[in-house]
Amino acid sequence: MDQFKVINDSLGHEAGDEILIVLADRLRSKVREVDTVARFGGDEFSVLVQDIREVVDAAKLAENLLAALTDPVVVAGQELVLTSSAGIALYPDDGEDEATLIKHADIAMHQAKKRGRNAYQLFTTAMNDAARERLTVERGFREALSNGRLEVHYQPIIDLMSRQPIGCEALLRWNHPTKGLIGPASFIAVAEQTGLIVPAGEWVLEVACTWAQQLESTVAKNLSIAVNLSPRQLQERTFAARVAAILDRTGLDPTRLQLEITESMALDADSTVEVLNGLRDQGVRIAIDDLGTGFSGLSRLRDLPMDVIKIDRSFIRKIHDDPVGEAIVRGVVGIAKALDLYVVAEGVETQQQLDVIERLHCHAVQGYLLHRPLPPAELNELLANLKPSPDPPQRIS
Repeated sequence: MDQFKVINDSLGHEAGDEILIVLADRLRSKVREVDTVARFGGDEFSVLVQDIREVVDAAKLAENLLAALTDPVVVAGQELVLTSSAGIALYPDDGEDEATLIKHADIAMHQAKKRGRNAYQLFTTAMNDAARERLTVERGFREALSNGRLEVHYQPIIDLMSRQPIGCEALLRWNHPTKGLIGPASFIAVAEQTGLIVPAGEWVLEVACTWAQQLESTVAKNLSIAVNLSPRQLQERTFAARVAAILDRTGLDPTRLQLEITESMALDADSTVEVLNGLRDQGVRIAIDDLGTGFSGLSRLRDLPMDVIKIDRSFIRKIHDDPVGEAIVRGVVGIAKALDLYVVAEGVETQQQLDVIERLHCHAVQGYLLHRPLPPAELNELLANLKPSPDPPQRIS
């Protein structure tokens, strides 16, 4: 059943049990006497159906079962409409024993949930391989977090007027024992799904703030440090307090810390705005990363507490020969001016892209054309030979 926990939490477990009895009767009414319906625990049922001749027959049965479960249920004086997700494994293609078939059906069911729920999904070898890989990544990343195999690299953010760094973005890297240094694309989704992103994100934040504070006494006064947040971190009620504790431990001025959230997180304003306000009250600056991927939501930006917007690299990639992309960036910059925000263009890799960005009056850029992400020692050496901007980036006047 999809999100059945909400039923138990809101109506109580007794009401939840009543609903499960009704649903079990519906499942039994849709299969033959030779077939088996079993409740495996919680809100999960398994159906064993004999003599399925074709894959399409299993799919049709799944559709019928899901349809039966969506009929309204009356409990505690309330009429509820519930949905469910189903996974299908077929003998012998998907397994030759009961344990393998159940495992593969379960993998397929979770795939159906990922795709939006209220649906069925057939098991495939690709799904099984993906599940194995996910488990391998989860175990490895958990071990890396415990054993100090994670690193933070930093990519300079360059002011277009002075051509000097005004800040750096902290980027997580995994020093894998066999694959070497790998970027977040290989592990960040698993870290999000498993909740490991919370301790990993807090570790990155502390390491980055410590590094930025050390720069204050060496080569780069007032250089800001940008750290990406995950949705899981913002859902933590104590997150703003933990940020304050990190700033206190490291001694970093809160105005030099910039926390970056994705556009989709920003547009979920009801659940994030309170946390963001708490962070800004401390003096921390807030940036929206990857702006443009949800362009239809730009009208809501005026209601969010923020200081910086970062234009997504997908718009920058072809900006020099894409009139629509250039128009979107021009529109974003115009909105930023109206909202008194600072604009950074991400993913700048060619001189042509940079020329257009300058013409559109963005304030700063970030990308491989100017500087790739560097480990701390290399970046310290680079900054020693540059002249970082004496002041942190300001909003548009």
